[in-house]
Amino acid sequence: MKVFCTDFDLLVGNSSAEDPLMTSLYLRGDHTLLNSGKRVMITSWMKGLSYMPQLVVRIDRAGKGFEPRFADRYYRRAAWGVALADRQLVLDRLSQRMDPGVAYSFDGSLAVGDFCPIEELRSSRVTLLETEGATPLRESSDPLPLPSDDRINEVVSAVAQLYLLKTGDCICFPLGDEYKAIEGGHYLFIAEGDEELLRIGIE
Repeated sequence: MKVFCTDFDLLVGNSSAEDPLMTSLYLRGDHTLLNSGKRVMITSWMKGLSYMPQLVVRIDRAGKGFEPRFADRYYRRAAWGVALADRQLVLDRLSQRMDPGVAYSFDGSLAVGDFCPIEELRSSRVTLLETEGATPLRESSDPLPLPSDDRINEVVSAVAQLYLLKTGDCICFPLGDEYKAIEGGHYLFIAEGDEELLRIGIE
């Protein structure tokens, strides 16, 4: 299983969420995946933690080298997700010429909710909430913006020009303009009204 992320420029502090794929694509190992309700620890060797909400599209048909107009034949379902990153540690590791596959990710650095037809996500009004215990600290007043169908198809097709996509592979799309820092003792929720769709605790 491969996990493709498309927000490297945001991860290292650049500003565009739709930079050319060749500069923004990187891989996270499947060991990074985390289910809703789990916790992530900021360990002594880490320098901090930041987060970015994501749309996680799951491939359900193997393929390679197809055009964007055929891309929607290769996926049907998607899930809300949250990518976590120690951005300073990533930059330090890359400057030391560490293998990028090691530098980018750690266990539990990509939390993913339940997959459902992507049309259901488009019809929902979902927000992101950060809390300290039961105290809300930061809540998005606007629903999380989803990439257009054309953007998803363009990226899925572009990835398929480089890799053989297999059933179960995931392609992640950032749903924000920047990674935001988060402290230990805080929680992140993605919710639609009172319905919790994804929850992560930070220790």
